[in-house]
Amino acid sequence: MLEAAYVPKDNDLLNGANRSKVDLGATYRTGPLTMGAAYNKASDQKANFAFGAKYQYQNLAFSGGYFQSRNGRYYDPSTLLSVANAIFSSSGITVGAKATWNQFSAGIDIARETKAEYTIGNARFERKKYTNATINGTYALSKRTQTYINYMREGTLNNYGIGVTHSF
Repeated sequence: MLEAAYVPKDNDLLNGANRSKVDLGATYRTGPLTMGAAYNKASDQKANFAFGAKYQYQNLAFSGGYFQSRNGRYYDPSTLLSVANAIFSSSGITVGAKATWNQFSAGIDIARETKAEYTIGNARFERKKYTNATINGTYALSKRTQTYINYMREGTLNNYGIGVTHSF
C-alpha cells in the first residue's frame, strides 16, 4: 500500500512559518512479514524518514526499525521549555515485542538514540542519547471497545496512561 500527501502551505502562524509539506508512506505485507517506510519533508527543511519491519509468529510479534528526524524543536532538559531557534536532530533504532492471548495483549517497545544533537544557527551541540521504552497492556471488552494501560519512559520523564477506546 502506498500513501502520499501534499500540503501547499501549512499556515503555521504560531511559529511564523508557511511551508509546503510532502508525506510519503509505503507498507508491504507477505505472509507473517510486514515492512514499512515513511518520508516527510517540509520546504526549506531537511527530510525525515523511518523504516521498519514486523514478523508475526503465532501469538507473538517482533519488530525493529530505524528512524532519523532532523527538524524537531529542542527542549531544555532542566526547564522542559523550548529553546528559541534551536533545531533538534536525532536518529536511532527500535525493537519491540508483543504477545496476544485471546482478548489480552501485552507489549514492549525500546528505542535507542544513536545520535542526538541540536543546532542554533551554525553552532552544533551534542545532547545526551537516551534509551526510551514503552510497556503496554490491552484488554478487548468487545470487537470495538478496549481498555488499556501504558507506561512510557522518555528521556528523564515517566508517563502513564489508563483508559478506554471505542471505534465507531
